[in-house]
Amino acid sequence: MALQIISFANFDVKDPEELLPEDSNCKKRKPQLYDEKVHKASKYQEKKPIGLDLQSCNLATINNLQRLVHSCLFYPDQLIYLDLRCNKLQSINGIEQLQTLKILYLHGNDIQSVTDLLPLKQMNLDALTVHGNPLVRQHNYKLFVINQLASLKRLDFGGITKRDRLEAAEAQKMNLISLVVNENVDIGRK
Repeated sequence: MALQIISFANFDVKDPEELLPEDSNCKKRKPQLYDEKVHKASKYQEKKPIGLDLQSCNLATINNLQRLVHSCLFYPDQLIYLDLRCNKLQSINGIEQLQTLKILYLHGNDIQSVTDLLPLKQMNLDALTVHGNPLVRQHNYKLFVINQLASLKRLDFGGITKRDRLEAAEAQKMNLISLVVNENVDIGRK
């Protein structure tokens, strides 16, 4: 079963709330003035896992993300995939409200520190991307993330092995995880 994606990719907005009156690129979003008594059932109303694509929108905040999710998805509790890559996000506070998320793409944003990812501790993510953010300049950022997010199976498209978990736990136990910034690290953006 393929994951259905509701895409708002490449809209030029700063806040998810600005997408409320817009139709999704794929024309699959819940109608804006949806009334179940008036609207016929559609194949997009099936209760199955769904994704939301907000990549490359110039988003500077996700403060109203929960509102967008509830406005455009028939079953918000089925949201398992969220693509926020290539925006201008510095903070992800509030993301923890989306408890059903399993896959979160944050690469190519402006997140400065791995400590800005701490809201994710309250979630059970399987996959996360953060490469292309200034936080990758912090020594041992991967070890820190692996320690903080116990459910994570993939980080930056690479699998997390038992050995990675042991190494991260040992480094933390021995106080070896330094989050000092190395300005010479290329984050892969212009």
